[in-house]
Amino acid sequence: MSSSENKPEKSASNTLMSLDQLSDTIEVMTGVVNRLKRHLHQQMSLQHDSAVTRDLKQALLSNERELQELQQLARAQRLSIEASPARHPNDNAPESDTDGIAEQQAPAVERQFIIEISRFDEPDDPSERVLH
Repeated sequence: MSSSENKPEKSASNTLMSLDQLSDTIEVMTGVVNRLKRHLHQQMSLQHDSAVTRDLKQALLSNERELQELQQLARAQRLSIEASPARHPNDNAPESDTDGIAEQQAPAVERQFIIEISRFDEPDDPSERVLH
């Protein structure tokens, strides 16, 4: 009868060993799944950061273009003011810069203007505006 008693012991022992191996396998797979989750979160974070960075770069580029346009407009206005001095009605001669007479006749005109530069990522709160 010892062989029949030995079989249940062996069967129980094999079952315990199988359960231990299964437990170890589950722990290893849990670690793998957790690493994959971390990697996926990092990739998603990088993509989000990349999208935010791209949007900020586009906004900055747009603001730079707008600023350049404003500078060109201001330069053109300044040049048009400097180029059109007050002329007398009897002065039919074309302007000449050889003697500097045109510069002496035109009084220095200083025009002032205000440019507002705002950040794209901040809310538009008029109380926090700084004008220069």
